[in-house]
Amino acid sequence: MISVSGNNWEEEKVNNRIIDKVKHDYNLSSINAKQIVSKKFDKEEIFSLDNDINLNNPFLKELDFINAVELLDYSIRNKELICIIGDYDVDGCISTSLLVNFLKIIKGSYFYYIPNRFKDGYGSSLNLIKKLSLRKPKLIIMLDNGSTSYDAIDYLNQAKIKSIIIDHHETHKPYPKSNVFINPKKKSDYSNFDYFCTAVLTYFFIDLYIRKKNINLDFSLNLHFVLMAIVSDVMPLRKINRIIAKKVLNDFNINEEYFFKQIFNLNKIKKPAEIDDFGFLFGPTINAAGRLSDPNIVIDLFTSSNNKYKEKIINKLFKLNQRRKIIEKNILNEIDFNELKSDKNKILILEKYNVSEGLIGIIASKIKTFLNKPCIVITKSGNIYKGSARSSKILPIGSYIKNAKDLKILESGGGHNLAAGFTLKKEKLNQFKNFIYDKCNKNFTKSNLKFLLKLSFTALNNNLITDLSKLKPYGEDNFNPYFLIENVKIIKTKILNNQFISCFLKNRSGKLLNAISFSILKSNISYNILNNKNEVNIIVQIKENFWKNKKNIQVIIIDIINISNKA
Repeated sequence: MISVSGNNWEEEKVNNRIIDKVKHDYNLSSINAKQIVSKKFDKEEIFSLDNDINLNNPFLKELDFINAVELLDYSIRNKELICIIGDYDVDGCISTSLLVNFLKIIKGSYFYYIPNRFKDGYGSSLNLIKKLSLRKPKLIIMLDNGSTSYDAIDYLNQAKIKSIIIDHHETHKPYPKSNVFINPKKKSDYSNFDYFCTAVLTYFFIDLYIRKKNINLDFSLNLHFVLMAIVSDVMPLRKINRIIAKKVLNDFNINEEYFFKQIFNLNKIKKPAEIDDFGFLFGPTINAAGRLSDPNIVIDLFTSSNNKYKEKIINKLFKLNQRRKIIEKNILNEIDFNELKSDKNKILILEKYNVSEGLIGIIASKIKTFLNKPCIVITKSGNIYKGSARSSKILPIGSYIKNAKDLKILESGGGHNLAAGFTLKKEKLNQFKNFIYDKCNKNFTKSNLKFLLKLSFTALNNNLITDLSKLKPYGEDNFNPYFLIENVKIIKTKILNNQFISCFLKNRSGKLLNAISFSILKSNISYNILNNKNEVNIIVQIKENFWKNKKNIQVIIIDIINISNKA
């Protein structure tokens, strides 16, 4: 079925015998049995639905991690100065904060630096390494960066400064010649953990140090920050990531932790914290620092014990995020989405020279979401062009950016297959665009989107919510399922805050169902909600919503299928 947004929707096809077996073996509903089979949950994941699973360190015998522990311990014992270089996003800032707080506890000598994207660019560049080396560190630890810092690592080796890289971005042989290079994307015995972000790797690295050195410390108290990095970096909420998420949501009182509590208060939100809050509220607030200001204040926030100082930083982050929202809205309003829809390439490349480099990533992400197509946004920063890409598993943009860098098309670049960034010179812009268009157009394979099953109005009840809650927390690779509701009319539409649309769905028997759409107002979905008076089929997600301390069922419109377009 072709939707108004150009997606081809079909029902998830799963062998009914397998569903019945899973349903019987694990005492599950038909909906959850189908979810588990279609998402390929393993036995431990199924066991975790009704049971707590211990969070075990999977790297206890991994040589990279053991060597990193010994290298750090040598520096601690010999009172060597340690430099920590993080990234300016949530994952990099959380990873840095974890290590800083740990070094404080074990009384290490250290300083940290988060590159300013406007002054320093991304990651551990040669110029940045030279600047930080003036402070005479004996060990430099790169967190959430370093996988492409070949020149910088060569410089450190010549200067006899030791280095550890802990990263999860794309990497290829030959690897950087650091003393220890931890990255599950490289060929190693732990490459099956390529779904970890850097904060998770850093957490387990610290945990291994604690175990090896018999330190009496419960570092798991930091897992709520690790979860914020997992969700913000759009890592799969599966396997160990899922265990972390469940542990945090079940065992931590998130609403009473200082940072989360203050953010809720500033946003006038009164409800229990949910997994979506980590990705849509807490994470963007942290990211606002790196997008518009100095990200080092985030490390100050998470490593300070002074609540008044922390409150000052949180207020600043809140204001930065509010400013970011306004700027982002204005930029999106200026974009001609009809022109973008007519672009036949499998990836969109926009040149927006009036957009701050701190916002091009989020603009690319919004466009990708609204148009269901990978997107690159390029802006100008001095004499250099900077770009940010957002993609899907269908097009591994991180690998393509790495290829372009290896071919000397780009000055710098890195990332993973969902998000990447780069810099290039003006004279290479057309070459880069042609390279990316060629890669994406040749390798793109359109896949159909799947809804779990058809729902009637009567099926939308508390029993359904109870069923769906069993597989929570939902997130990447464990999406809240899509459902199809057939033969409804959309009535009583209302635009909220000039952003969202509230409406009612009316079935043939006259029953009404309240629904909401978060699609951009310029989208085909919004146009049809506001103007289509015919019967349509609706793709929805079902969530439990908290409003004024009351729970209710929230129906979210994801897509619309005109019945005449039904294939």
